[in-house]
Amino acid sequence: MHSREEPQTIWDMFQRPPFNTYVSRRFAAQDQRPIFKTNATDVFQVRKCEPLISRFQLQRLPYLFPTANHQYRLDPEYEPEDELGNVKEPINKEKVAVALLFKSYRDAGLLRASETGLQFFWVARHSKTVELTAGSGILVAGRQQEDLGSISMRVGITGHQRLDDPTAWPWVADAIRSELAILPPPLVAITSLAIGADQLFANLILERGGSIHAVLPYREIERSFSPEDLPLFRKLASQAELEILNTPGTDQDAYLAAGLRVVDLSDLLIAVWNGLPAVGKGGTSDVVTYALRKGIRLLHIEPVGRTVSILRTNTTTIDNPGRQL
Repeated sequence: MHSREEPQTIWDMFQRPPFNTYVSRRFAAQDQRPIFKTNATDVFQVRKCEPLISRFQLQRLPYLFPTANHQYRLDPEYEPEDELGNVKEPINKEKVAVALLFKSYRDAGLLRASETGLQFFWVARHSKTVELTAGSGILVAGRQQEDLGSISMRVGITGHQRLDDPTAWPWVADAIRSELAILPPPLVAITSLAIGADQLFANLILERGGSIHAVLPYREIERSFSPEDLPLFRKLASQAELEILNTPGTDQDAYLAAGLRVVDLSDLLIAVWNGLPAVGKGGTSDVVTYALRKGIRLLHIEPVGRTVSILRTNTTTIDNPGRQL
């Protein structure tokens, strides 16, 4: 690796001397340190493994812990289910999402309870604090030398314009809102601004102080909206950075091109999808298939069974299909 004088992202910290300190601190006083010598001139990938936490989860760390010695106080709303399995309503879904994120940090060795030996469940139930481990503290200290605030996370959306059960829309909104709560700001919505999932998502991004990049299938897109739906489209488009495609062929060809363009521009794609094949060309299923082939991280919000899952890259298998909000 070639080191840089100034890190551009949090990942560049691993190319700097503090990483050696991190490795050293992960070993106890009497443990043997790893020594590696080689005359190799090239590096070949032998095996590729999924990290314990994603890049986006790691980017969130400095925002939750602004300093290396910061202590984050939990409360019972982070663990709404008590030791007997009773759930206290209403559930604060944003706090529950943060609690799940903290458990991922803990499993990766980045976070611990401030009181030694205390389980995270009891930390929340008794309003105690959690803190960074030594290694993650080094990463957060490096954050002070960077400007991660200038790095926008681009979140794309694909989804249905209408649902068979319209009463599911509030649940969809809550599900998206909970997922956005654990993503590092600033956020940029990548959307075609179609009615339904796209416009709902754009509004939720604006609600969190984000911005919109709209990919419009063709210049005369307003003719595809009914008189009742046109005002909201115009309102959102006026707040967006517009990218207008010029795709030869039919309107459906243009819709497909816009959906694929949304995927290409996104770091993460959210799909509000019932799991069925697309009715017409350029439907949600077509965009999901392209995203899976491309290997983009894909969050599946299924409005019929009301589940939220991560779709694996390069396959259609669903991870954690029982996850519920």
